[in-house]
This record gives sequence, structure tokens and C-alpha cells, in this order.
Amino acid sequence: MVPGLVGEWTPAVAERRGCAFSSEGKVSCWEMALPPHPTIVWEVAIDDVVAIDVAPDHACARKKDGSLHCWGETRFGVLGDGDRRCALAPKRVALPAISGA
Repeated sequence: MVPGLVGEWTPAVAERRGCAFSSEGKVSCWEMALPPHPTIVWEVAIDDVVAIDVAPDHACARKKDGSLHCWGETRFGVLGDGDRRCALAPKRVALPAISGA
């Protein structure tokens, strides 16, 4: 159980980090700490989320409009936007066109 998350949430977890989105499309994330330190929970500045995925260093959420937004560590370019600085807030990520689908 994650402190502060009340109601219906859909989670995604990777190692000690996780995020979840509510039935209202809000997102909260957490970092599990080893005792005696508390688990850290924070709200992410994004809404209208319908899906979420989490990796050890970053997370991505798909919004109702189909757009993809990611945040977190990006030193290896994992967010796909060419920026290698940590993204504390969600950034819209351009999705490649798929041909022949």
C-alpha cells in the first residue's frame, strides 16, 4: 500500500519506483525507501492519463488524446527528445510514424 493514494488507482512498478493513475486521470509516483526512511510520494503535473509505464529511471504516460508524455532520468536519451538532462516534469514525446500498419 502506498501512503496517500485513496480510491481506485492503476499502478506500474519498476524496482523501488512506481507510479499509478487514478480513475480521474491524475498521476502520483513514489520511491520506496529502506526503513527507517519513509516512502516518498509526489503528484505528477499531468492529467487525462489512460495508461502508464515505469522503468527504473523514468516513466511515461499516455493521455486520452493519444499523446505520450515522459519524465525522469534521461542521460542515455531514453525520452527520445534529444535532451540528456533530467526531466522533472512530463515532456511530450514525438512518436514515430508507422508505415504499412
